[in-house]
Amino acid sequence: MLVASISNELIIENPNDIEDDLGLGKPKVSYLSFFQNRIKEYILSVSFFADVKYKQVQSSEFEEREFDIGDEMPLIINLPPEGTTIGNNSSENDFILFLQDLTLTTYDGYSGPGKPYTGIAHKCKFAIWDNRLGNIVKYGKTEGARNKFGYNTTKDTWEKSLSNLIKNILKDSPFYREKTYGY
Repeated sequence: MLVASISNELIIENPNDIEDDLGLGKPKVSYLSFFQNRIKEYILSVSFFADVKYKQVQSSEFEEREFDIGDEMPLIINLPPEGTTIGNNSSENDFILFLQDLTLTTYDGYSGPGKPYTGIAHKCKFAIWDNRLGNIVKYGKTEGARNKFGYNTTKDTWEKSLSNLIKNILKDSPFYREKTYGY
C-alpha cells in the first residue's frame, strides 16, 4: 500500500502540545516526521498489507470528486479520474490510501465528577484507491475522532491516537484485520 498525503496545509490547532510531546522545532515538521515514521507500523498491524510506503502528492495531479456520505455536506476530495492508475507500474502500489485535510486538535475536558482529561482528535478526508482497476474501494472522513487520555498528552498518547486514526480508516474495508496485541 502507498499512503499518499495530498499536499495541502497540515492544520495543528494547538502546536505547543506537539513541541512538548514530540520534540522541539517546528510543530508541523515534528508531527509529519512522527506521522511518516509510525504510519507504516500501524497500517501493517491492522491490515493484510505486506508493505507500506509514504509519499506526498500534489492535488493539482487530480480532479475534485464529490461523494454523498449521508451528511448535510458531501465529501469533496481530490482523486485520480475513475479508471486511471498512478505511477509507471501500477502493480508496485496495488492500493493507495489518499489522505487530505489532516487536522490535529488537542482538547481538555472532564469525565465524571471533576475528573480532567486531555484528548487528541484527528480529522481528515480519505479514500482507498484500487490502483490495478483505477477505482475507489472505500472513502470517508474521520470527523474529529476523539481519543481521551489522562491529564497530559505524551508521545505515547500521540501514538495511540494515530493508531486509532488508522483503525477508523481501515475498518469496514476488505483489508482490515483485528489486532490482538499492543495499541
